[in-house]
Amino acid sequence: MAIFRTVNKLDKNVIISYKGPITPVVMAEISQDIQDKLAANPKASRKVFSIFIELVQNILFYSVEKIQYAGRTESVGMLQIIDMDNYYIFTCGNTVKKTETAVLQNSCHTINTLDKKELRKLKRHQRIQPQGAHSKGAGFGLVQVAILANNPLDIHVYEIDSEHSFYTLAVNINK
Repeated sequence: MAIFRTVNKLDKNVIISYKGPITPVVMAEISQDIQDKLAANPKASRKVFSIFIELVQNILFYSVEKIQYAGRTESVGMLQIIDMDNYYIFTCGNTVKKTETAVLQNSCHTINTLDKKELRKLKRHQRIQPQGAHSKGAGFGLVQVAILANNPLDIHVYEIDSEHSFYTLAVNINK
């Protein structure tokens, strides 16, 4: 939980923080906040926005926590963007089936061992795989995040019960 201890000390640096259902309205609002609050650094803003899209998709696809909202079933997750001197920390998290955590951790470990050229090669390889061969495997989107951020992925898994875990994924995005 190192990221959360850091956040408590740096509350003034938190520029976006959200936990709840991920709805189209929420995504639009957060997208606008990213553009508004990071306008002074357009290159980093584009990277943060692209990473936001990739990681929110993970919440939409993999979160087992659901809520009925406005007549729809919505996935629940959390995300936070922290403004540091030379980089932004983007953190997201959601509840997943415990059986999926090993895949997430292994994917992040593999991604963190590759350089940018190897990540691009892996992304091209995943793109030509048959539909479903790399979905539900926390691969393609995480590879894209690592390419965009050009920093390692930091994953933590916390056991909730015998069937569920909460995982957080954090990545630094250079300004």
